[in-house]
Amino acid sequence: MPEARGRPGVGRHHAAQSTGLLARPTNASVGRANVGQANERVVMDDRQQLSALVSRLGRWLDDKNFGDGRALFTEDAEVHTPGGVSKGADALIEQARRNHTVPTQHFITDPLIDVDGDTAAISANLLVVFAHEEGPRMLGERYDLRAARTPDGWRLSRIQARPVWEVANAADAA
Repeated sequence: MPEARGRPGVGRHHAAQSTGLLARPTNASVGRANVGQANERVVMDDRQQLSALVSRLGRWLDDKNFGDGRALFTEDAEVHTPGGVSKGADALIEQARRNHTVPTQHFITDPLIDVDGDTAAISANLLVVFAHEEGPRMLGERYDLRAARTPDGWRLSRIQARPVWEVANAADAA
């Protein structure tokens, strides 16, 4: 097998694949045929930003930086959780402050993200531990989130938490 320049043991055809270039780009390759690729990159960027937004939600709750909530939510955001229902960013932030008085750790996993223009639907699993003095309380929930693209980036517009299971005192369960 002929070796590709600078890539011992890699044939010319495979060397081109490993660099991501099967053909040299030309002016003809920039046009209508690449619109799908550009859109795919935008969707991937959106998904990365939305995944980071979901991660920041958990960190915000755990770090108790409630003053920073406006960086996460739209003005008209609403939340539906076992801890209550709130509408509007200020009410939502106050609900989080009221319900997170003890140390917590939120594990938000397996986000499934569906982007549709300037809105997105996100489903994710949530495991949260509340470190009460009398023993930890653990909750398993499903997050159904909605997000909206704003001039300042993606923001959460709706949070719906659906309880799946609970261990009231995890120390007693062990």
